[in-house]
Amino acid sequence: MCLDLQFQGMPGVIASWLMPTDSGWVIIDCGPATTIPVLERAVVDAGLEMGDINRIVLTHIHLDHAGGSGALLQKHPHLRVTVHRDSAGILVDPSRLIRSATISYGEAMQSLWGDIVPVDPDRIDAISPGEPVPGTALCSIATPGHTATHLAYIHERTGILFTGDAAHARLQGSAVIVPTLSPVEVDVEAWSATANVMEALNPTALALPHFGMVTDAVDHLGRIEERIRSRIDLAQQIVRSPGDMQALADALASTTRAEYETEGGDIETKVATMEWCMPSWLGAQGIMRWFKVHDMFPNPA
Repeated sequence: MCLDLQFQGMPGVIASWLMPTDSGWVIIDCGPATTIPVLERAVVDAGLEMGDINRIVLTHIHLDHAGGSGALLQKHPHLRVTVHRDSAGILVDPSRLIRSATISYGEAMQSLWGDIVPVDPDRIDAISPGEPVPGTALCSIATPGHTATHLAYIHERTGILFTGDAAHARLQGSAVIVPTLSPVEVDVEAWSATANVMEALNPTALALPHFGMVTDAVDHLGRIEERIRSRIDLAQQIVRSPGDMQALADALASTTRAEYETEGGDIETKVATMEWCMPSWLGAQGIMRWFKVHDMFPNPA
């Protein structure tokens, strides 16, 4: 079940996923602390109580996916959290994550994400790729590219793949796929392998956090690598030095707008919603980081 977290008052931006298991209900990607009241209301609207939820399952630790996990565990002492083994320490001590995110978001950190609360290590079930989520039919899949420790989860009974940001962003009712190339760990080469891994799973549907259930799963997954390559090719036409960040952000925004104009419909709503899902300026930061790591600036000075 898709729970729309109404991030910053906008529908269709961040989804959490509510899933029944043999041992109770789990929430996949709980979202930021600022949306906890919406999440809790959505659980009640689904006919449940927070006491029926026993676990938060995280695809990765970016704040739009996991930022509220510590606050939720603090508020609901019965909850546990599952995350990639190599990211568990960041939940326990999020100071490095906060510093990194502040570079991108600056003074907007509090209004966007709220209080980022450490997680008690005794309430973390850290797993390695390929291991199941305890008490569930969810199996973890290594899906690096967006982050190095990104996990997707395949539900073995239904074939639904909970992709996190490994399958990019796509608004409900739209065929336009926008790459989630945000900093600081974006790895284009690893993402290519990840796309092949997910496609080989032949999932019945994709549960996207940005945003909703995708039923043309195999077709969507087959487009992931091309979508990344299109943005990298665009950047190579524009970027000559680190000072070209704003020019790249503008070009990414114009490209996404043009894709929505080709598709038709309510273009302004689509553009505005996607800028919350995957901001063009954040995508520019991710691509520039990739260029820097791989020494791709023709004029680095």
